[in-house]
Amino acid sequence: LMNAIEKFKAIHYQKTISNNLFSQLSKELNIGFKSRFLIKVGVHYKSIPTNEIACFYILDRAIFVRTFSDQDYSLDYSLDYLQKTIDPDQFFRINRNCIININAISDILSYSSSRLNIKLNSKKPIDDLTVSKGGF
Repeated sequence: LMNAIEKFKAIHYQKTISNNLFSQLSKELNIGFKSRFLIKVGVHYKSIPTNEIACFYILDRAIFVRTFSDQDYSLDYSLDYLQKTIDPDQFFRINRNCIININAISDILSYSSSRLNIKLNSKKPIDDLTVSKGGF
């Protein structure tokens, strides 16, 4: 009986340590989401906060970021990487070519029975901003 009690204590004591260690490590490693992007513009670099970004999109196999002031900049990240590093409460991937800022939406139109067309607060249009109703 004593052996069983000692075995029980050893197993559950190790789990407690593991859970405490895990929570402590996760707090220390919690990097959070990107709050800005450093973008190369010619020989200069420009820092753009994520709250100034209207969308990320693909055009001719290149990734671009568009700001709320309608400036477009090229990025060296994939949309998959961007989706993992930006705040999902602020940004939404509407299709495989575009991630939009929720605050950049000016209008949502019914495109078909299962699709929606999204209009942004941008003077420059971006092609194919459609999303399935289930995905939105």
